[in-house]
Amino acid sequence: MSEGPEVKCTADKISETILGKTIIDIHCKTLKDNIIKSKIIGSKVKSVDSYGKNIVISFTSGVYLRNHMMMWGKWRIYDKNLIGARQSRLRV
Repeated sequence: MSEGPEVKCTADKISETILGKTIIDIHCKTLKDNIIKSKIIGSKVKSVDSYGKNIVISFTSGVYLRNHMMMWGKWRIYDKNLIGARQSRLRV
């Protein structure tokens, strides 16, 4: 179960991996808005913060991505060359 301290550790790991990097691609099953996608692609990750069970990723384009970890939330960090085509992802 995702609790505050675990979510903070997850946000810290995400931050270590993507902070300051340029987004080259994004794929998410629920993100259908191409305008939002175009604002994220090419921008840099400005910050990664946690608020309770929420992880908020801020981009230099002014877009925020919020993820609520719920009871079973997980983030996995993969080598970009090993990622599968079906997985939701933020590629840097």
